[in-house]
Amino acid sequence: MERAPNRMEFDDYLKELEASAETCRVCGSGAGELAYMRQHAWRFRRLWRMMPRNCRPLRVLEIGPTPFTLLLKRTFPHWDVWALDRSDRMKERFERGGVALRACDLDYARVPLDDDFFDFVICAEVLEHVFAPPSEVIKEIARTMRPAGRLLLTVPNLANLRNRLMFLFGHSPLADPNAVMKSDPLEGHGHVREYTRKEIVEVCRAAGLEVLRVRMVWKSPADVLRLLAGSSRAQLLRRGFYVGKLLHALLNSLVPWFRGNIVVECRKPAGGGSRRPVPCIELPAACPPKAA
Repeated sequence: MERAPNRMEFDDYLKELEASAETCRVCGSGAGELAYMRQHAWRFRRLWRMMPRNCRPLRVLEIGPTPFTLLLKRTFPHWDVWALDRSDRMKERFERGGVALRACDLDYARVPLDDDFFDFVICAEVLEHVFAPPSEVIKEIARTMRPAGRLLLTVPNLANLRNRLMFLFGHSPLADPNAVMKSDPLEGHGHVREYTRKEIVEVCRAAGLEVLRVRMVWKSPADVLRLLAGSSRAQLLRRGFYVGKLLHALLNSLVPWFRGNIVVECRKPAGGGSRRPVPCIELPAACPPKAA
């Protein structure tokens, strides 16, 4: 059985990105991409822990790729790793890393990949940006999965603590609709629709998938301390900023429903395709912090 990747390996990769001359896929410099990876490092660490622990060759797809996709291929060279993005702007870079990239706008287009093709699909923080019926999008993704294949889906939690507090005090937690509805040719829409735990489970079931596990996740107090270590001196001098971030993380650790993200692990029914079922994919039994 293959050793599971650990947090230190991801952190080492983040340091390597900091020293890399690779350019951002959007702004033309490494700064934008690096800032994104730092800001969401807590989420990538958790995603990293949830990767299949399997020594067999797997065909893996990540929808909405980042440098994390390249790390998967480098860590598991025996995997056949694919990426699906809104455009082909990262195609050359990904091909150098051994990752096949296909362009597809999920708002309108059919996924340009064969039926019953992938063993494992990652769709992390993508669905909320798609301006299309979510069950139809998931059903199209499921079409590309082999019988008994797995989908790891993550979306923001609409009922998170911050949103609840904003509603309580009469404010909308939603972004400016004029900005959200505009479609950028590279990045698409903003958060068109976020989901509660019940809603995203219903979306997956309506697409014909079996929901195996649902987790509520967010930054732990340790993750917040890491973020604060990279904050400006002016921010750290604002005592409320420091205390507020830690208090928010503590409340999230105590009440799962307050956490900012939902992770759903799904499986395609074994009788749903023509090709042979996927070999047993062993996923980690827990994703810290534990959800109720």
